[in-house]
Amino acid sequence: MKLKVQAPSPPQPVAWRDSLPAVALALTLLLAPIFPDEKLNRLKLIALGTGLILCGLFWALTQVFNKELKFHRTPLDWPVAVYAIVAIIFYKSSQNPATAASEFQRMIFSVGAFFAAAQCLSGAEAEKKRRWTVAGWMSGLALISIYGILQKTGGAGQVQVPQLDRVFATFGNPIFFAAFLIVSIPVALGAFLESKGFWSRSALLLTLLLALWALFYTGTRAAFLALPLAMALTWSRELWRNKGKILIVIAVLAALLLSSPKIREAVVSSRATATSQTHTLIWKDVLKMWKAHPWTGTGFGTFHVEFRQYQSAELQAAWPQNERIVNDAHNEYLQILAETGLVGFVAFFAVIIWFFISALRFHLSAASPPPLFAGLLAGGTALLIQNFFSVDMRFIVSSAYLFLVMGMSASYFSKPATFAWPGTFPKALWVGAILAVSGVFWLALVRPYRANRELKAQPDFFEEKYPESIEGLEELARREPDNWKVFDKLGYAYAKTIEAKGPAGGKTILPAMAEKSVNAYLRAHQLNPGAAGPPNNIGNIYYTLQRPDEAIEWWNRAVQVNPNLVDARVNLGIAYFSQGKIKESSAQLEEVLKIDPDNKTALVLLKRMVE
Repeated sequence: MKLKVQAPSPPQPVAWRDSLPAVALALTLLLAPIFPDEKLNRLKLIALGTGLILCGLFWALTQVFNKELKFHRTPLDWPVAVYAIVAIIFYKSSQNPATAASEFQRMIFSVGAFFAAAQCLSGAEAEKKRRWTVAGWMSGLALISIYGILQKTGGAGQVQVPQLDRVFATFGNPIFFAAFLIVSIPVALGAFLESKGFWSRSALLLTLLLALWALFYTGTRAAFLALPLAMALTWSRELWRNKGKILIVIAVLAALLLSSPKIREAVVSSRATATSQTHTLIWKDVLKMWKAHPWTGTGFGTFHVEFRQYQSAELQAAWPQNERIVNDAHNEYLQILAETGLVGFVAFFAVIIWFFISALRFHLSAASPPPLFAGLLAGGTALLIQNFFSVDMRFIVSSAYLFLVMGMSASYFSKPATFAWPGTFPKALWVGAILAVSGVFWLALVRPYRANRELKAQPDFFEEKYPESIEGLEELARREPDNWKVFDKLGYAYAKTIEAKGPAGGKTILPAMAEKSVNAYLRAHQLNPGAAGPPNNIGNIYYTLQRPDEAIEWWNRAVQVNPNLVDARVNLGIAYFSQGKIKESSAQLEEVLKIDPDNKTALVLLKRMVE
């Protein structure tokens, strides 16, 4: 008698709600490249951050519809968690919390991108979810590559765009655009090799060619080096198997280069063959900076604040303080070492080393490694190589893409872990906690940009109206020569008339009215040295007259009278910043935020220091 073997049941399809996190991630990777990136108004960062928050929110909320709380463990979980804990410790212990806030935000973005990708793309139908995600990513890559290519010529036909010698699309900087491209190009190649359909392969091949074309126009030498090196390291076996075809391609390219003057000119203008700019002067001084603080560094995000005191005379002569601020180390790893010492350096590289160990273990153990996985590995490697010559990962979007790649890679070798829900009440707590955390992160994300918009909407000093006439105040000053408040008001009234329309319609300064205003404020200061308003306003007038040293002197007097005078400290921060005195500027703005945590000017200026 034969035993009837029951056929295995087919895998159950994923419920539509369980697909929401992957769909959100796909839409995020489609839209994030398209949003523009401008200093202080970083819509790209807001788009990426909002998308990642939604991915985490959807993933967390779908868990309440299941009997069990299910997540997926990866070998990278602990190194990434330790990295996050170290970041929190550095931020909480910082003597410059406002300065450290941007760097802390970068860490949170990066860690969030890793866990969002690892959880959203693991589990049932993981391959389908990854296809959706990559489809969104490649669509955004194709669109932004076309825009970048058009920037080289200024447009095509009726489509006109800003013309640039080195294109940067919507990324605000050619190097940042190149960083995005070298992460994405290997992923496009992996998706192409994995794709089966004619139309999908054609679309991916076109996307790959467009991205390579746009990369060429960025003129970024570090990217030109990083991409082929990363591809060679990752696809060494595949390259060796196809060495004949590769040699033919190289021979064709060489023949085109030698035969066409236009192609040679394009290569030279792209800086692909230019001699690399040396950063050794900066690197030597960065090492000096690290040796002074070997274990915990100078603090989160403080490089641009502290580096000046470690600059050699040779570097100061090359880049004078009032002309150019050296606000980064031109090497991501040296900057991590300088700012966070060996503690932060080891925490970061523990993540990177463990990622490569886990990824290579999976890659080498597979009889036929998935091409998309190899592409993800190559993309992350390319970005890490490029950052040896720059600090692209200080740009939060670049750092987030590195951790996104690591999270997507980890989804290939993740393992499920489940916990049974003990009842309805824990589910309610879970939902409340997730909504609260998501809201806090989103408000923190938009805070600097909201501050900048509100600051721009505030009326200028000279736009405000003053109700009392100058003649009336002058008469009152004659009647009450010892009343300091009268002279304070009179100085203010004179100050409102310092700016006038010039013959050409522009603004002009009236020195006579400025002198009258200063004299009135000086009289008020003599009558009441304990009032901080008059010296602060004298500083304002001198700054308007483009006499910053005298302005700084009077603002410092105002702060001595009243250490909590926000206006004077903000003005000092602005003046020091304009002179390249970043440490002095940062110190004043940090004091401002201790007094007024939501001060718009301080938040915006601290953000501008590192952008």
